[in-house]
Amino acid sequence: MARHRSFTVATYLQVYLCDLRSPWHRGSNENTNGLLRQYFPRATNFSQVSQDQLDAIALRLNQRPEKPWTSKRRPTGYGRCCDDRLNPPPHPGR
Repeated sequence: MARHRSFTVATYLQVYLCDLRSPWHRGSNENTNGLLRQYFPRATNFSQVSQDQLDAIALRLNQRPEKPWTSKRRPTGYGRCCDDRLNPPPHPGR
C-alpha cells in the first residue's frame, strides 16, 4: 500500500489505512471484509458487478440488526439512554 495515493488518484477510490500502533482498528476492518466475502468471493471480477448490485448489498449490510446486549455488565445509565430513544435523558453535564 505504499502507492495508495497514486491508486486513489487513478481510480477515484479513497483508501483507508489503520492508524499506526492502533490494532483495535483492524478488528472492524477484518469484520467488514468477512461480511463482504459473503457476497463477493475471492477473485470476484468487479467489472461485472453493477452499481445497483453494490448499492443493494451496502443497504443490506447497513440495515443489519444489531446483536442483543449479552454482557451482564451494562454501562451506567444504559437503560435510561437506550430504552426511550425518542426522548433521551438530558446530558449529565447540562
